[in-house]
Amino acid sequence: MVNSLKSGQIESTDTSDRTKRVQEKEKLLGDCLTFEQAIASLAKYMIFAEDVKATFARLQSSAAEDLQKSNSEIDEFCDRHLWVLGVAESYIDKSIQATESAALRGKNAADALHNLSGGSRAKAAAIREVWATGNYSNRDLCAEKECAALKMSFGAARKALRNTPTPPSRCGV
Repeated sequence: MVNSLKSGQIESTDTSDRTKRVQEKEKLLGDCLTFEQAIASLAKYMIFAEDVKATFARLQSSAAEDLQKSNSEIDEFCDRHLWVLGVAESYIDKSIQATESAALRGKNAADALHNLSGGSRAKAAAIREVWATGNYSNRDLCAEKECAALKMSFGAARKALRNTPTPPSRCGV
């Protein structure tokens, strides 16, 4: 029995309907063809069916080969993609290391410059020592009077005096 779709449901084709259709074809062909012509037509259809079957087998084999080749190409593409990602990651790591290394070299160079004798850290320490003597009544006055002698700007001198304790001789005043 052959199944067919009708209204979204699967129903069996009636065998008596099929038999009736076959009988109609037999009558039509019997009126038109001789027995020899029918045999010749049947032979042609059998050869045609064999050719169609062979073609389908060949196409199936070809499709399987094409699918296998496509899968192989996809695998190769994925392998190349992963390799490229690995190379890119390596370059990114090297770039980060180079940036970190350059930043560290820059920090070390700046520290070396600021730590020189007469550098900004030495000047800041010197103005703090002057403030600690207690000779000035406030930090602004100390920074204003001493910045020129230490060859530093007023802003740098005042900044160096931020958060410094009030000198002991000034605590009681």
